[in-house]
Amino acid sequence: MHKTCCFNLPSVQCQTEDNSATFLDLIDYLIATIRDWTPMVDDKSVGVCLARAEDLMQQAMFRLEDEFRSLVEHGGKSRKLNRAFRGESNDVLSFDLGDDEEEEEEDEVIEDSEEHQIPNAQSIGDYDIVIDALPSGTINDLHEIAKRMVAAGFGKECSHVYRSCRR
Repeated sequence: MHKTCCFNLPSVQCQTEDNSATFLDLIDYLIATIRDWTPMVDDKSVGVCLARAEDLMQQAMFRLEDEFRSLVEHGGKSRKLNRAFRGESNDVLSFDLGDDEEEEEEDEVIEDSEEHQIPNAQSIGDYDIVIDALPSGTINDLHEIAKRMVAAGFGKECSHVYRSCRR
């Protein structure tokens, strides 16, 4: 069986849904190709192609690692406009921090009072509260990236990126 070696990692920026899906599909194809060709590594031409495929896999994993890190660190904020354009919710709540003057006034009130009182929280009637640090769409993207990284043998690197970002 003779196979030709023609691998090139396209310069796909994962900024759109279509490009991201295409890039992940190419990684799936590359993983399958490496698995299929590994038993034939003794054949010199297959060995050369396999080495090239493994180099491309490593480059792809570096790109996925960067994308994974970006998603965890930014919580999908960079993709907010893209999701909004498609009519999806990114479940990101924005909190208005207000003016710095208001914060300074609060600090002055606390400093001026002789007793520092601990504020009491308002009672909550609905206890069905879910707090997610990341939007559900971002979690799905992270899952897809992690799945590919683990399948390619880069699970340890994926875990390391997640742990370092969540500290």
